[in-house]
Amino acid sequence: MDPQYADLDLKIEVCAWPSVYAGELKERIMIRLFGKKGIVPVTGFLSPDRHTFGDLLERSQLEAAIQEIEGVKAIEKIEFRRRGVFSWRIFETYYYDPGRDTIIRIENDPVHPERGTLKLYIHGGA
Repeated sequence: MDPQYADLDLKIEVCAWPSVYAGELKERIMIRLFGKKGIVPVTGFLSPDRHTFGDLLERSQLEAAIQEIEGVKAIEKIEFRRRGVFSWRIFETYYYDPGRDTIIRIENDPVHPERGTLKLYIHGGA
């Protein structure tokens, strides 16, 4: 039986310190969230290996994963939607519960945007 996915789209607005270049900060955030392949692979916060059936997407953990990156001054806003279920809303609750039999999926693959996307908006910086 194939798993049921909660395909989420995220919009995250981040404030950068004045000494940081927005493009470099965006790259660091993407690696932190999605990981990096190679000789020394890095597992990202949103990597599929980190999620299983019924896992919650906790706002505080997502914010902490981004906030720990050098150059992030603040997280201004997080919006999300679940494709085919609800439209854009501000992530104000402590967590999003996709359901017991569902796996959260945010692949951010331009070839398959229906599998969840991330849009980063960096404000400030050098």
